[in-house]
Order: sequence, then C-alpha cells, then structure tokens
Amino acid sequence: ANNTVSALEANTNGSGPAIRGFVTNATGKAGTFEITGAANSNDALSATTTGTGSAAFFQVNRATSNVAALEAVTNSTDSAARAILGDHTGASGNGIGVLGRTASPNGAGLAAIGHNSNGSGVALQVSNGGIRVVGAGVATPTAAFVHVVTAANRVDGAAATRIDHPRCNGNPNAMLFITPNEAAGTGLSPNQSVLQYDEVTERWRIACTQFGGACTMELDVAYNILVITP
Repeated sequence: ANNTVSALEANTNGSGPAIRGFVTNATGKAGTFEITGAANSNDALSATTTGTGSAAFFQVNRATSNVAALEAVTNSTDSAARAILGDHTGASGNGIGVLGRTASPNGAGLAAIGHNSNGSGVALQVSNGGIRVVGAGVATPTAAFVHVVTAANRVDGAAATRIDHPRCNGNPNAMLFITPNEAAGTGLSPNQSVLQYDEVTERWRIACTQFGGACTMELDVAYNILVITP
C-alpha cells in the first residue's frame, strides 16, 4: 500500500517510443488508464516533456471519420467542473490557453454548443477579460474592422458608402453592428445614417439621411463594423 515505485517502467535512449500499444482487431483498445480509488487525487494519465515537442499528440488518421481526436467527459454537477481546462501559466507573453483552428474554409476553429436547442442555454461564457479580434483595422478581412468613406466607395450620388468585405458580401442575412469611429477618420458625420443591403450589387452600404432633403456622405468619416453571420 505504501509502495512509491512504478509498477512498469520503460526507458529508451533511441528515437523510438519507450512503450507502444497497438490493436490488430476491430474492438480492442490500445491502452487504458484508470484510478478506482475515490480518494485518489492524482491524474489517471500524466504527460510531461522538457523537449520542443508537445506533451501529448492525438490524431484520427481516417478522412471519413466524424469522431473527435480527443474527447473529454465529466459527469460532475459541481459548478467548477471542467471537461477540458487549458491553462497558460506563463507570467508574460501572448500565450493562449486553448487554440482551435481549421484548414477548411467552411469549417470553424472553435465551436460552442449550449444545452438547449431553444437558445436558453449559454454557449460561450467570458470571464475576467474582453474579446480581441487580432489584426482588426481599416479594411481588414477580420470579423471586426474599420470602414472609411472614400471617393471610390461613395455611391448614389455620394449619399451612401458601399461596404466591400468578404464577411458580408453577398450575404443579406449577415448581421452588421456599426458605431462611429472619430479617431480613425476626420470626425463624425452630422447626418443620421441607416444600414442597407443592395440586392443588385450584393453589397451592404451605409446611407446618410436628413429630414426634409438630400444629404452627402462626408469623405474620411470612419465606422467600426462588427459582422456576425448566422
């Protein structure tokens, strides 16, 4: 009961794995790690490296597979329980706790699904920090960007400015959230503005409105735009 040594230890000084488990039939597992003692607070599996590679690597090598390369499940009802915890412990730098990415133009780097299909559950919770869109700026192809009125993008006799952006072009169902940006432009427009989708050009645009007459969209006026696609 007080034994502190390993039941199994494998060591290699070569380039091959110290331990390899493989299955030749269709039902067996290559490896299982389990702790049955309820009072045991240790990890069932621990991987550590001081080298330049990852501490663990999981891969599904089957193009038609629809299962996760790594699946983590917990049935705890404790409010602090987490199926997966990503913790960047570096005291400085721009490290990331969890990174998700996709090679498919139609995929998503990270997906969050709430409990209820009727929308009453929370899909994403943010604590102790804001949301940053890396690289966002004037005319950047990011979800949030800055649109500046120019002579080239003014339309309808300079009464509107056309938004040309890959996140919303050709998408009348896109949701655009717009706020004036005085710092990026020459000032604020004295006119009220409305957001419109042009079915002919398949582009969104900001049009100025003025009670009782025509108005002109001033050059170099800037807007912050956030695009959310359904």
